Amino acid sequence: MIKLGIIGTSQGNGHPYSYSAIFNGYNKNELENNCPYELIREYLPKHHKNKNSIKNAKITHIWTQSKKESYKISKVSKIKNVCNNLNELIQSVDAIILARDDPQNYFKILCSLIKSRKPLFVDKQFIHTKKNFVIFKKILDKNQIFMYGSAMKYSNEVKKRKPFDEIFGKSKSTWLSYGNHLIDGIFEIVPKNIKY
Repeated sequence: MIKLGIIGTSQGNGHPYSYSAIFNGYNKNELENNCPYELIREYLPKHHKNKNSIKNAKITHIWTQSKKESYKISKVSKIKNVCNNLNELIQSVDAIILARDDPQNYFKILCSLIKSRKPLFVDKQFIHTKKNFVIFKKILDKNQIFMYGSAMKYSNEVKKRKPFDEIFGKSKSTWLSYGNHLIDGIFEIVPKNIKY
């Protein structure tokens, strides 16, 4: 079995609940009683099928800044181990998901994850300043398995779209937190001649 660790959380972001449920399934009663995100409480029962998850991979460990929050997520999404600190999670798993959406606050955590050389997926954007990007590039090993971005670019709806002369989009929340969904989708539709 591939052991995955998940890291969160950030204000208003329920991805540690939903990402973990994609791999592990979820506890219906805990979802209804302990998940604070109405949208997740609605869509998991409707859409959760485990069709696209990686075979033999489970979220086995979680660490967040709040142990109370970690336990809530672990009960909802059937995660067996709540870690006391980041290092404990890193040492216990084969790969890691960073499921926060506040890159202005987690750069130090990101650097620790990269230095561990464990395969890493960062939900949406991973850097918010050029200065941090330069630092990140220096510590990123060329053989590091690293992926980031929005799943929006992989959706069938986006892939079926033909290129347009002009595309306008609007983020439903802050640009820093959710603009990545918009940009990744647009770049998938118009992969060349991007002006920014």
